[in-house]
Amino acid sequence: MVQSVGIWFANEAKKVVGDPESTTQSLGKARINKPGKQWNKRLVAAELHAKRLSEIYQQLIQEYDGDGQASLRTYSSALSTLIGELTTDELAECQETAEMWNREPPPKEVQQKSVDVIFHHRQNDSS
Repeated sequence: MVQSVGIWFANEAKKVVGDPESTTQSLGKARINKPGKQWNKRLVAAELHAKRLSEIYQQLIQEYDGDGQASLRTYSSALSTLIGELTTDELAECQETAEMWNREPPPKEVQQKSVDVIFHHRQNDSS
């Protein structure tokens, strides 16, 4: 099993860095060998408009009437609703911010929020 995982990572690394001797047929879109989160306008909109997204999300959960658990798609639906409510200028700002955050690290507050979420998730898994 460990050997299989090692082989898989070696093959994926060739794709990421563009090894010319790689025998894969199609690599699709060129991937950037850059660790970390890849930002897009939806992720940035969720970050910049977190308060509004939270309000929409809570509304969707309250509207849900089932066995007490909201659908797994509730957050995605809330984010789609938020994107639909944003103006063209706000969407353009989100796209520009995503491109900027992919070139250089996002602000410290955004980085810390990501770390807090991961740390909190790992604490809950270990208990």
